[in-house]
Amino acid sequence: MPERCDRITPQMLPLINLSQVQIDHVVKDMPGGVANVQDIYPLAPLQAGILYHHISAEQGDPYTLKALFALSDRARLDDFSGALQGVINRHDILR
Repeated sequence: MPERCDRITPQMLPLINLSQVQIDHVVKDMPGGVANVQDIYPLAPLQAGILYHHISAEQGDPYTLKALFALSDRARLDDFSGALQGVINRHDILR
């Protein structure tokens, strides 16, 4: 999105076909609003299936997983955190 953009329009999203109403709904639900939207991607088939099961689940979310990591020291935690942040920085679809 352009810097200091105050509204996202369908023409700004070449990867997906959304109406202005749909875009406004996405932005309204995004913490930080327009400033935190870089792009909007279509769902891949796997993601569409996950969304379907999430919406149709009567209790909880069948795709919510928790993991507990035990790291030997603070340096390992810093390495892990840095590597994870590097992946997030490199791939805007993860933001």
